[in-house]
Amino acid sequence: MRVMELIADNARRTCGRLFGLVGLSGPPFLPPPDHREHWLLGRAANCDLVLAEASISRLHARFDRRTGVIEDLSSGAGIEVNGQRVLRQTLATGDRIRLGSWQFAVIQPEQPPAGLTIQRAMLDASLAAPRLDLLLAFCERVNGANTTAQVEQALLEAALAGSGYSRAMLVSLDLPSCTVIRQLPEQAGPARPSRLLLEAARDGGVVELSHIHPEDLSASIQARRLIAATAVALTGSGGSRSALYLDARAGEASARADTARYCQALAQMAQMALDRLDHEKALWQQRERIYADLHDDLGARLLNLIYRAPTPAMADEARIMLDDLRDVVSRPSLGRQALAALIAELRHEAHRRLDAAGIKLGWTECGPAIDPGLAWSSQAAALLSRCLREMLSNALRHATPSRVAIAVRHSDEQLIVSLRHNGRFQPPEAWTRGRGTRSLVDRARALSGTISWQILNDELEARLQLPLEPGE
Repeated sequence: MRVMELIADNARRTCGRLFGLVGLSGPPFLPPPDHREHWLLGRAANCDLVLAEASISRLHARFDRRTGVIEDLSSGAGIEVNGQRVLRQTLATGDRIRLGSWQFAVIQPEQPPAGLTIQRAMLDASLAAPRLDLLLAFCERVNGANTTAQVEQALLEAALAGSGYSRAMLVSLDLPSCTVIRQLPEQAGPARPSRLLLEAARDGGVVELSHIHPEDLSASIQARRLIAATAVALTGSGGSRSALYLDARAGEASARADTARYCQALAQMAQMALDRLDHEKALWQQRERIYADLHDDLGARLLNLIYRAPTPAMADEARIMLDDLRDVVSRPSLGRQALAALIAELRHEAHRRLDAAGIKLGWTECGPAIDPGLAWSSQAAALLSRCLREMLSNALRHATPSRVAIAVRHSDEQLIVSLRHNGRFQPPEAWTRGRGTRSLVDRARALSGTISWQILNDELEARLQLPLEPGE
């Protein structure tokens, strides 16, 4: 009997507590009738909650305030709950709902006062949690960015995703022009940021439209019917060069709570990423100058040594050094290299060296056609070049061969490069591993592969076995 009384008492206390919605961002709207247990949401005039926007369907959604269930009525734009699109969802206090330009939070206004404090904390947490995810994702994205454009695009996308605004720009702070560097959405037409806010941001770092006294608002701000705006300067070692600018006009979605601090955090991370790119560019330019000096000075001397060498062996050594120098100087600037082109380059170098030594090259390739889009990084290409160069040097230096054959075999997953030669040599198990052999093992390992030696039909074979797409 006592159990039944508790159930009945709980039912009586719960009966009057209907779920409600509180607006977080978006254009103004008339509050729906509080006494109704079901709300119809949409663009039509007979809806309980009228959301007058083209993206909202006439009958967009139904909200059962007793159970907390929201249901999509086959709308075009749909319903998002906590960032996920849903057709039907049972809501809980603190959940976030997005309908077009509006964002709402779920509350139970008839709870006791202590519950209101908890609801407010849950509401604040519901805003903070997605912003934290956005900041972490943005940080990861800009840390991996290779260009200024990638950082700028990521900044604008993250600002729109977490601010509540529907328009964002990156603007140069070179007054008086204030040129728009980039904007989202891109098809929004010519952008016209507020110069008054940008000038204030240049001096103060973060400025919102609400910071400016109504009497000081410019005619352009009033003419554009701005209801909210935020400008955040990106301040680097050279001062403020650009600013993140967001605004909303009458009828558009406006800023969520604490948007200024969120955008300031984005701007600081974006500026650090831009500073990193500037530093990397300066290092690259310095390295290119050093490489150019090496190529012009040392390269010319090695080329002269090749032509003046008293013996073919000395000429070959100078040629090896020149090829190594070219790998160091030229490959980094080439970026990724198609594997088919790299193999052709290896064949040309081997043919040139053997022809200078008076030995005919036997070259064979077998396997399916290599995908033209398959490319190796400059580092991997240099490692493979040096491996084959060292394999050929060992053959010429130690065996004095009369016949050298190189075979390249490839499958969908593997690349095998083998070099066979006759001449004088010892069985591999009798070798004392020198620096050249150890470097071959290390380079093969760096390519996630292996190298081995064996005697086949009175010839020594060095076999390099690699994945077709080695790790970076």
